Amino acid sequence: MEKWCDLHRNDIPEDFPRELVLKGIKRLMENNVFTFGDRFFLQLNGTAMGTNVACMYATIYYSYHEETQLIHLPSIKFYRRLIDDAFIIFDDTKGTFQELKNNMNDFGPTEKRLNWSTEEPADEINFLDLTIKIQNDGTITTKTFQKAMNLYLYRTPDSCQPGNILYSFVYGLIHRYYWQNSNERDFLHVVEALLQRMLERGHILNNINKIFINAVNKVKTSSMPNPRPGTPTEQTETNRNLLFIHLPHHPNNPTKDDLKILTTNLQNEMKEHGLKLERVIIAHSKAPNIGDICKKHRLEGFIDTRYIKQQEL
Repeated sequence: MEKWCDLHRNDIPEDFPRELVLKGIKRLMENNVFTFGDRFFLQLNGTAMGTNVACMYATIYYSYHEETQLIHLPSIKFYRRLIDDAFIIFDDTKGTFQELKNNMNDFGPTEKRLNWSTEEPADEINFLDLTIKIQNDGTITTKTFQKAMNLYLYRTPDSCQPGNILYSFVYGLIHRYYWQNSNERDFLHVVEALLQRMLERGHILNNINKIFINAVNKVKTSSMPNPRPGTPTEQTETNRNLLFIHLPHHPNNPTKDDLKILTTNLQNEMKEHGLKLERVIIAHSKAPNIGDICKKHRLEGFIDTRYIKQQEL
């Protein structure tokens, strides 16, 4: 992490608390205590499991090797990675695939190196939720990739969520499918699968049919997702005049029009007091459901695993 900070010293703000952050990361990685039943464990090796920083830490850790060694190999023409999934376009006239694999695994202390599982070079590959294929004529096509073992359990019709969430959910997925699939037949196939899964979750065809039709028609005039974040200064100025109001959702809550009146009055009231407020966003949190009660992420503290083992013996 220190080497990464040195590598990006010109990109990191001068007031960034480098030493404090590095000290905090070290403390977190060396003192990760977790429970199982009535036992407490201290993790001795690897990135601290279950912590918010784990994914970012692992990503930054390996990116140092990528930036200083890997992407400079003459055989690599294109390289992208998301956490532990990498997509590489490789020129085998400027190096062997074995050399590339050796370089990827050659980073860090010998006993703690990442060991990448690699697939042999091919004209077709699955990367995240996308299947990428080089056709015989040299063109590249893509289509949505979905794991066979994924249950795809979407929200049920009686889920306690705002009504517009359903349309946003359907349109969001269909919009992604539309731009992922080069062939319209593949697009319609995955949309049909989405519809069938929602019907299996209890939705009525007559209730969601119009939502699907509107979403499909709308995406045909949409643009490809291409997020363009502004500069840090622009983002700061925008967030400074933004107010979030977080409310728990209930079907009997005020309507969308009532909330709009509330936000308008709030903006006017703050304006009279010389406070600039350009936008108000009301965010709803998910109400507790049966799954929150049934699905336990840890065993209850009163379970004595030692007693259970003695009884089994």
